[in-house]
Amino acid sequence: MDILPEVSFSIWIEAGIYAATLIVAYVFGGLKEFKKWSQKKQKGNIDWSVHSDIHEFLTELRVKTHASRAQVIQFHNGEYFMDGISMQKMSTTHESLNVGISSDHLSGTLITLYSSLMKQLESTLKHYFVQEEDTSYFNNTLELSNVNSYMVIPFFHNGSKSGCLIIHWCGEKINDYVVDNIAKVKDDIEYTRNIIQLKLNNQIKDSK
Repeated sequence: MDILPEVSFSIWIEAGIYAATLIVAYVFGGLKEFKKWSQKKQKGNIDWSVHSDIHEFLTELRVKTHASRAQVIQFHNGEYFMDGISMQKMSTTHESLNVGISSDHLSGTLITLYSSLMKQLESTLKHYFVQEEDTSYFNNTLELSNVNSYMVIPFFHNGSKSGCLIIHWCGEKINDYVVDNIAKVKDDIEYTRNIIQLKLNNQIKDSK
């Protein structure tokens, strides 16, 4: 008479184990599919046409201003200091070079090394001559890259500086063109900054 309850109880245990196995398999399978979907979505958020357009704008600006190098530099967070303060860094994300000019890109460089550059981003757009600037880490990197003069203008996102557009001239004769056409050069730089800034900000909106 006690056999039926034992058989029934055994069936319920097996059924419970089977159901639990299905649930676990379903959960893990769902997580795996979600991960694939998430990765696919992240890849899909990259609009390569935007980056191609930005490079074209940089190249057009470089040609118009007779510059040797034009760069888009963006600020970002890195690791953290021991006191918990974020290490602010910057990287070159886009660059256009004249023939014979080598790349001079930054990758995860601490912003604190470029304090003189950060100060210049607080000022109005100006044509700087490297030899006339005070000695600094930033100035030394320009000299090593044979930069004679440069101009830099910030990008903004939600009211905060998010990076900068910097133009390098690597020849003294080229400097003469900038000096003689400074108003036009400024207009070209400001226009290019505005259109690239719009592209970057729209890309952020589209990725949300």
